[in-house]
Amino acid sequence: VHGILFVSVLVLLVVFLSLFRSRMPDKRLFPAVCVYAAALAALIAAALPLPFTAGTPQSYLAALGAILFVISDMTLCDNMLNTRPLRNEYISLGIYYTAQFLLGASLFTVL
Repeated sequence: VHGILFVSVLVLLVVFLSLFRSRMPDKRLFPAVCVYAAALAALIAAALPLPFTAGTPQSYLAALGAILFVISDMTLCDNMLNTRPLRNEYISLGIYYTAQFLLGASLFTVL
């Protein structure tokens, strides 16, 4: 399951990145960005099945935090390459900090 999920998410992220490749200031960075996308795909592949396998409140927080982290990186990429308004950067940061909070909160045991 993890392998299929990893490949699926990786393909989606590389397709997303390919849409922005022409707008990248330095095209030589594209392979490195794809490696980072593979790391994000691994994060999703590891976190998404947690609620179904562990079923604890912490596993739900970790999965949601991982999803929001990837979404925040995607919005950051979109903001940087499409010259979005400043409010979009605040939205991206809000998603990022929420993701970090959820990932951190997933470390604590609920009594």
